[in-house]
Amino acid sequence: LTQHGLIDLEELEVMINALQKLQKPKVMDLGCGNGNITQHLHKKLPGSDFTGIDISSTGISYANQNFAKPGLAFYQGNMKSPGPGESFDAFIALDTFYYVSDLKTVLSACKKISAPGARLLTYFSQWIMDESYQDYLNPEMTRLARECKELNLSYKTTDLTASGIQHWKLKEKVLKDMKDEFFKEGFMHLWDYRFREATRYANWGDDKYARFFYEIAL
Repeated sequence: LTQHGLIDLEELEVMINALQKLQKPKVMDLGCGNGNITQHLHKKLPGSDFTGIDISSTGISYANQNFAKPGLAFYQGNMKSPGPGESFDAFIALDTFYYVSDLKTVLSACKKISAPGARLLTYFSQWIMDESYQDYLNPEMTRLARECKELNLSYKTTDLTASGIQHWKLKEKVLKDMKDEFFKEGFMHLWDYRFREATRYANWGDDKYARFFYEIAL
């Protein structure tokens, strides 16, 4: 669905199932990028309404040119102050919260424009440097969980650790298999960047990583 994603289709079904429970929700995608996953989710949820926001003008321009239509809109914006001045039944963040230094501000901003019973649905991975930080791999102790507790936001989680570990190992293998194809197309700089990243996380240490899907009540 995108040039470089962290979520496979099986993991994406976890979010789709959570959104379906809200029955034709009005959804904001926080950090929608080029809008490709946003439009995919919109197709999967007939009757839903999606608004994607992203800080990248290039991504939003692409999304508006290729996907925008009634019930599917895109705006350039910052997830610390999401708009455009309406309330939403759900907020989704597909591995985008790692780029936010102040998650509390984002959570508070979403809460201000949330409809009754609204949910924030997000994937969140946690890495640790050594075993002395093992507690932070607990779903109650990730950076996201700690921010939720400070704001008295309740949540439930789904453990996706095994899926996340497999993702990075598969990505490393596929990149090795496709190296010649990248070279022939003149994209070795892209291959090198992706391979270094995949190798780093594939070999980080299975016992130093955890991944969860959070369903946060706003």
